[in-house]
Amino acid sequence: MYFNLYSVFQSTQNSTDIQTTLINYALSVVSVVFYSSSNIPIKSHECGDGVYFVWLTSISMFISGFILNSIRNYPSFHYEPVIGGVLLCIGQILNVAIIRLFGLGVPTLVYSIIVVMVGWIMSVVGFLGMQKAVFYEAYLNYIGLAFCLISIVAFSFIKLNVKQDLTDQNTGNDINGIVVSKPDNSFLRAVGLKLIAFLLAIAIGLCFGTQFLPTYILLGRSENDPSLSSDPLDYIFPQTVGMLVGGTTILFLYCLFKMNRPFVNPKLVLPGFLSGALLGAGTVFWGYSSYKLSPAVSYPLVSVGSPALSTLYGICFFREIKGKRNYIILASGLIPMTIGVILVGLSRIQI
Repeated sequence: MYFNLYSVFQSTQNSTDIQTTLINYALSVVSVVFYSSSNIPIKSHECGDGVYFVWLTSISMFISGFILNSIRNYPSFHYEPVIGGVLLCIGQILNVAIIRLFGLGVPTLVYSIIVVMVGWIMSVVGFLGMQKAVFYEAYLNYIGLAFCLISIVAFSFIKLNVKQDLTDQNTGNDINGIVVSKPDNSFLRAVGLKLIAFLLAIAIGLCFGTQFLPTYILLGRSENDPSLSSDPLDYIFPQTVGMLVGGTTILFLYCLFKMNRPFVNPKLVLPGFLSGALLGAGTVFWGYSSYKLSPAVSYPLVSVGSPALSTLYGICFFREIKGKRNYIILASGLIPMTIGVILVGLSRIQI
């Protein structure tokens, strides 16, 4: 897959501007599919507190990054993107928690608001020396962003129908001789948990929204520093290293905290690696296209499209949403989302 991906990226460099732009839009769409699909194993398997699961995904992401790095003929290693990988790791652990507690669809829609705003502000302001976004039709970007945010607000009114599963039991479960206490989610409607969900959404949005910031800063400096690569693909491997370092460190601290009795479900190995492979591929696609299109364009596309698709997964596979009212709200959110994505895309094309 990464050989074909590399050939696609190489072809963009020899295309006209309009062809390159359209290809980068297509890569953003593909990253939406990968990112949203990487959440399915979280919902369909018992992940416990998520630390072990995220460690498995970090290993898979590291392998994916190493393969890409070898294809790129081992470019210079820079430590700044490692910070982005650690942020991604922290965001993933919190993501597991919020999905297990509140479902697959609506929570991702909520924290995507933060991701969209963080990416848009970084790009428009030129945060910490990163390149500012250049629009041919700036007003289309502003209007499109507003439509995307309206769609997310509409999605937040959907009432979930999250069924209780094994994670909602207070009974213990013996896995490899380790007795695991199941969390009691019977009080999900309490105000306290809603506040926790809100705080988790903010933290996840900040982590996901800033994961590429160190890479953007290096790419912005590459114009004046020949030692820095101008290709976003050369910074993906350090980011996956950060993901692995963060996942391993958190797992170690978690084992100390649990007195060497961590939640380890052997059935998570393959789902964890699959989720990591999907997350790694999505990171490659998004990392490349977001720089080429600018975060002000790609962040609304990916951050709105991915949770929208996750919501559809929640409807089709997990029956999280039921009732005529909820479906009407969902449809009313999809309409401005589609308009917003189209307008954001057109803002980057010279008409």
